[in-house]
Amino acid sequence: MLLRTPGVKSAAVSAKAGRAVVVYDATRTKPGTILGTINRLGYSAKLATPRRPVRQGSPST
Repeated sequence: MLLRTPGVKSAAVSAKAGRAVVVYDATRTKPGTILGTINRLGYSAKLATPRRPVRQGSPST
């Protein structure tokens, strides 16, 4: 369901760790939309503070 959210490119979830990493296109969706989807699925979610800078754009080749 999360991968069907417009702008979400990938999602990796660890139920054991209680964490998810979601890669998304900030021009197509917002963190609040992603959190809303997770909450509607019956899970509790909040934004984590990134430990490293967030990349924007596509990688150089």
